[in-house]
Amino acid sequence: MGFGYAMINDSAEIIKDSEKPQIEMKKGESVDGSRFIDAKVCNIFWERINLFFEVEVLFEGDFDPEKLQFFAVDRFGNVGARVSVVSRSDGCFKLHVNITNAGASSPIPAGNYSLYVCSGEEFFGCCKVTPEAKAGLMNASRSFLYRNRMYSFIVQFLVNNNSDVLTMFVMSGSAIVAGYSSEQSDDSLENLLM
Repeated sequence: MGFGYAMINDSAEIIKDSEKPQIEMKKGESVDGSRFIDAKVCNIFWERINLFFEVEVLFEGDFDPEKLQFFAVDRFGNVGARVSVVSRSDGCFKLHVNITNAGASSPIPAGNYSLYVCSGEEFFGCCKVTPEAKAGLMNASRSFLYRNRMYSFIVQFLVNNNSDVLTMFVMSGSAIVAGYSSEQSDDSLENLLM
């Protein structure tokens, strides 16, 4: 049985996978009388292990941007990480998550995540991706080694072409199992791929 963590009332707890709370949010239509229209990721960039998203959120009418929260949520409704709001202005949000320590000194658990836009228990929608950001998703994806090059962490970005919803695929594990060891030469790596 694996272990993960979940955000509960802004605190992180280490819990067994089988005990993870699932998000059962009601679909919201408004924040302070305004209507949610869309949320789109305009840019994805990294500063070492810190992942940043620039997101444009569109509402009809006035809304309080202080009330919006963002979460990385898997297809089962499990919260992988709360994504912090670094700055906000005119419907544009800069978001941050440390993928190797997203809370409780644990990395984001392996899985496929969508970026949820919420306010309290109201779920407004998943972040989509702009055409410009979609073109750069391969460059935004990362894989890197840690713990003396014995383990690898992979973050790959994908898009459902029917809905343009951004999906973040996270995987970590032994780098040797993945076919790479720091002791191997480039020649032996090529032999593994043949």
